[in-house]
Amino acid sequence: MTVTHKRPQKQQETAKAPDYQPGIRFHCDACARDITQSVRMRCAESSTCDEVDLCPPCFLEGKSIGKHKPWHPYRVIEQHSYPIFTDDWGADEELLLLEGCQLYGLGNWLDVSGHIGSRSKEEVAEHYHSVYLASDDCMPPLDADIKIDPDTFQARKKARFEELGNKPVEIPPPKTKPLTSAPTNHEVGGYMPGRLEFEHELENDAEVLIKDLEFGLVHGLKGDSLPDPRRPGTSSVKLENGDQVSIHDLPPSAAEEPLEDEPQADLQLKLALMDIYNSRVDKRLLGKRLIFDRGLLQHKKIQAIERKRPRDERDLVNKLKPFARLQSAQEHERFVDGLVYEMTLRKRINELQEYRRMGVTTFADAEMYEKDKAARAAFKPIPGREQLLQSTNSTNNGRRDSKKGEEFSRESTPSIRTIKKTPTSLAVAQSLYLLNEDEQKLCQSMAASRLASIFGTEQDRVNCSFYYKIGACRHGERCSRKHIKPQFSQTIVMPNVYQNPMHRPDNKLDQRGIQVDFDMFFEDLFMELCKFGNLLEMHVCDNVGDHLIGNVYARYEWETEAQAAVDKLNERWYAGRPLHCELSPVTDFREACCRQNDTGDCNRGGFCNFMHLKRPTRSLIRDLQHSQRLERKLRAHEQEDRDRPTNGRHSERSRSRSPRR
Repeated sequence: MTVTHKRPQKQQETAKAPDYQPGIRFHCDACARDITQSVRMRCAESSTCDEVDLCPPCFLEGKSIGKHKPWHPYRVIEQHSYPIFTDDWGADEELLLLEGCQLYGLGNWLDVSGHIGSRSKEEVAEHYHSVYLASDDCMPPLDADIKIDPDTFQARKKARFEELGNKPVEIPPPKTKPLTSAPTNHEVGGYMPGRLEFEHELENDAEVLIKDLEFGLVHGLKGDSLPDPRRPGTSSVKLENGDQVSIHDLPPSAAEEPLEDEPQADLQLKLALMDIYNSRVDKRLLGKRLIFDRGLLQHKKIQAIERKRPRDERDLVNKLKPFARLQSAQEHERFVDGLVYEMTLRKRINELQEYRRMGVTTFADAEMYEKDKAARAAFKPIPGREQLLQSTNSTNNGRRDSKKGEEFSRESTPSIRTIKKTPTSLAVAQSLYLLNEDEQKLCQSMAASRLASIFGTEQDRVNCSFYYKIGACRHGERCSRKHIKPQFSQTIVMPNVYQNPMHRPDNKLDQRGIQVDFDMFFEDLFMELCKFGNLLEMHVCDNVGDHLIGNVYARYEWETEAQAAVDKLNERWYAGRPLHCELSPVTDFREACCRQNDTGDCNRGGFCNFMHLKRPTRSLIRDLQHSQRLERKLRAHEQEDRDRPTNGRHSERSRSRSPRR
């Protein structure tokens, strides 16, 4: 026997609704025919056959299925399709009702009706209550008076099955997220959509103020109309004669001991507490109304919008949120947009002002400048020679101290801030009175020679050694040591003059083209600087750091020539940008240049703190120096000719020398 329990399944939405097959279905084990509503033959050989059902045609043919044989005993099973308790319910439906209640439990009428297959859940619930529960002993009637004709009963049952078969199956709606405290609201904001409340409300402790507050008897504020506190829920008493009398109209002996009214001071205090509580509740309601009206419950959407804003703009918007209570949603949005636009304009103006200070005149140069600036900000320099020397000295001192035992401390070399500075002048010395005049002069000369020997070196704790070596410091004005600009010097420096084409985003030159461009720049600038005196050497930095990028150094023979160059060049322009020229303390470029760069071993690249010189071709330097010597000789001859007395011989000699010049 094939038994299938058919229940209304949750069907997915399709073009055609599935056929409805209610209740338990029985099928023939031989031909698979549906024999639910007809007579069937069941094998009674329980030892070998397990509920084998056959339809009458297969039974008459004597079919064998598995272990079932035609000679096995059998019994005829008919449908109990006749009423026993009521006119419209058959015995088969009553059996299925009781079986469904055992399987699915009382009250689960939807599953029980699916088990029966021919009744709705409302019909099942009504029939169970009226037949099984309405009687006094909770038993179905045993002597029910059934007057319906069997044919009429079968016709009604058949019509009921046809109606259920033609009825379309209700397709359940698609699954949606339950309206509960889901993680999208509950875990983030503590919001409970089903209750329209928050786990932690504004003024969450407002109820603590009145949780233990109790009022006594108060007649002045309509307290006489309230129930008697001695008998909760009663304001009147029924007398023996049946009359209703107010509890306040009874004499003291009948109304028991009278209660005193609430003291006026206590009453005023309790009313004040109630006013405070009401104000806090009003504040809470205003806060919730603001959240609901502004759509602040959509936390993920708001958070996604805030992530798209820059950090400074997001900070500004967060600072302006308290003003939302004083404005409508549209006014607050316009207010925030206006301030954000103002901040954007101020930022852009500051960028343009910075470009002007740095000599950037085009958008291409500005883009290149921003890239270089970002690269410099992300660069992490390797410890320099000063730091390595200090760490080496501290290590050696620690080893030396460990060998001497307890006589010396094991601490490392003290930092610069802890070193006690020796006074540079004896005039401020505290023990000056202990020395005579000759001893004071001797000490003063020794101190001066000591300071002169360490001036501008790494041992000098006052003056910056980098500034005196390379004429620039990566810390700039923020350096902790002094940058004393010289009053007289043979060397001048012009910062940020050379613009390397490799740093431009639209560069299309190869290495040869870049060298040709640099040679033209070097020749142009060299010929211009030669006008102010004897130019001994000129160097161009190829570094990327702020303090050395594009710097040009030139050293003259005399300090007066360098000062003249500074005075004239500060009034000149080059490549559409103003020149800034000043005296430099650099005297030996061998100490200023990076020795590792000459050998190709410098691992800092363009961010090195020492000079990486970009050198022109040797033939160009040779020609420029030769032309400078010839120019100086010509100037010397012209000066001699102007100094000599004018006579005929002199003029003839001058004319004879003209072709050679």
